[in-house]
Amino acid sequence: MLDSNIQTQLKAYLERLQQPIELVASLDERPASDEVRELLNDIAALSDKVAVRFDGQDARRPSFQITRAGADMGVRFAAVPMGHEFTSLVLALLQAGGHPPKVEADVIEQIAALEGDFVFETWMSLTCHNCPDVVQALNLMAVLNPRIRHVAIDGGLFQDEVEARQIMAVPTVFLNGQPFGSGRMELAEILAKVDTGAAARDAARLAQQAPFDMLIVGGGPAGAAAAVYAARKGIRTGVVAERFGGQTLDTLAIENYISVLETDGPKFAAALEAHVRAYDVELMNGQRVEALVPAALPGGLHSVRLANGASLRARSLILSTGARWKNVNVPGEAEYRTKGVAYCPHCDGPLFKGKKVAVIGGGNSGVEAAIDLAGVVAHVTLIEFADQLKADAVLVNKLRSLPNVTVHVNAQTLEITGDGHKVNGLRFKDRTSGVEQPLDLAGVFVQIGLVPNTDFLKGAVELSRYGEILIDERGGTSVAGVFAAGDATTVPFKQIVIAAGDGAKAALAAFDYLIRTPSAEYSASADQMSTKPSSRARSKGSWKTHTPSASWIVGDRYWIRPMVASGSRRAPAPNSSSGSAVSGPASSSQPSSGASPRATTLSVLRLHQASSGTASGASSSVSSVSPSSAPSVAVLRIRPYRPKLMASASAIHGSRPASSASHSTPPAASATAAHCTRFSRSFSTSTPSNTLTIGLMK
Repeated sequence: MLDSNIQTQLKAYLERLQQPIELVASLDERPASDEVRELLNDIAALSDKVAVRFDGQDARRPSFQITRAGADMGVRFAAVPMGHEFTSLVLALLQAGGHPPKVEADVIEQIAALEGDFVFETWMSLTCHNCPDVVQALNLMAVLNPRIRHVAIDGGLFQDEVEARQIMAVPTVFLNGQPFGSGRMELAEILAKVDTGAAARDAARLAQQAPFDMLIVGGGPAGAAAAVYAARKGIRTGVVAERFGGQTLDTLAIENYISVLETDGPKFAAALEAHVRAYDVELMNGQRVEALVPAALPGGLHSVRLANGASLRARSLILSTGARWKNVNVPGEAEYRTKGVAYCPHCDGPLFKGKKVAVIGGGNSGVEAAIDLAGVVAHVTLIEFADQLKADAVLVNKLRSLPNVTVHVNAQTLEITGDGHKVNGLRFKDRTSGVEQPLDLAGVFVQIGLVPNTDFLKGAVELSRYGEILIDERGGTSVAGVFAAGDATTVPFKQIVIAAGDGAKAALAAFDYLIRTPSAEYSASADQMSTKPSSRARSKGSWKTHTPSASWIVGDRYWIRPMVASGSRRAPAPNSSSGSAVSGPASSSQPSSGASPRATTLSVLRLHQASSGTASGASSSVSSVSPSSAPSVAVLRIRPYRPKLMASASAIHGSRPASSASHSTPPAASATAAHCTRFSRSFSTSTPSNTLTIGLMK
């Protein structure tokens, strides 16, 4: 059953088994049972930790259970799991044998804590590249929780059940005998449906996220490339995606991505995710974005609202939401979706073996689908609206050479018909003669192109009449700080390699925006300090100020804490008892002769994140500034944001002009202070020869 190369690889995997496992088969007289017997014997021969029995009592035959020795695990295959499902089999063997799964610890805890009895049945086909994710997720749940049971069923072996349950698409999942879901589902999505409190917990967790420097919406090739390029700049980067990998998850073969000779979509998507996870990127998968709220002011924080109610904020956004299959939008399409109306010929084609089907669409996708289906079904009718097929000539020639294919051009699909339970036909009109024709069919495959996933962006950014995001040559949209890349944009030629390049370009453009645009927002954890004192107060050598009870957060990077000392007292250090979460040195100076005996110290730290008036994750770059020889103390005032805020982030020495300061590190110098100017475009202490400017730029 297994060739020598596969046996060698499988033997190496089975060496990772930590506990003995048993394979318990329930067989009948069909040829498929002989294949199952041979497969299980081959596996058992490769490891002394694998035992096989053929005394199973399961009603569905052929099938076999994978269980830990002495236990009763609920992992079962009613199939000969080769093809796309061979990986599912290997993972089930390893996980049942105690090999740790590659999922987060909190997900494992969530699965183990599920209460109730769950019996899952997944109907799949061995040629379906969307099925393994569902099978593997449910198998893992059955390994981790004894109250969960799962069987993966090859619909081709159990046609009577397929007909009885009217299963017209794979993967289709039943839970406790009732329909649970159809189509590709990842572990997080399944858990969200069975664990009713998961969405609320996710929302609470995501709501605590500090603002990002760059947030990427979408996890396809464009989003993955943008995340890698952004993370390599050392900025706080996040990716929020409904399903990481995007359309590549639905792609069977990829043969035109430069340097990768050949791969398939799921493998390519897994490689994208692994590359992103190799960097310090906050990956939030399984999350659907419902709205974009652009920043009110340049340099401000954009906000995206998620379906679970949480919101994420970022100084810059990259929209890489990709596209989805376009609907033909005729009566019957929505009603019979997954009941004969399908969009993936590779997945669902085997369910129509020996039956008549139609393919709507004469481009490359439609013609390729018709060619693939012709080898499985009894007859294929291809319907194209235009007056000729738009596919490549080599594909058209191949199609016309097939004896069980009929092509109609200049044909308009009018309706997909059914009996109330499943598809039974299609009606189309010849656009030349106006004559309508009915077709008796069991299935309809829609292959008419893609539509961008931009519905949630209407009114937020400018879109084309086709719903694509309008972008410039740098990926910029109509909103400052919001960029876009990939198939959701107006860029021509929707290709993986083009999307990846556009993602990289958008990330570089967004980073350029960040370094050139001052941060426009800050939050303060205490009352702002008072204005400059009156001359009467100054003449008495005492200034009346409102000293904050805690630190200030300026933007999301700088923490500034003013410390004012009267008389000969030194200013308190930042790690004093005032409640600050950040510690660091503070300096003070003795006033010169004749000066008011006071000193002011500013401690400035660069942050990685900040929230709720305290600084967290601060770096060690602490610097203190104390005015020396000051005739009077500087009083600082932070005023609300001005739209044209232009602030430097460096200490200016001598007469050096502020415009020449472009460093992004906090000041680390002392400056003589005569008085403090009001904070508008910056706040500073200055004399004719020295100026210290502390600004908001990152």
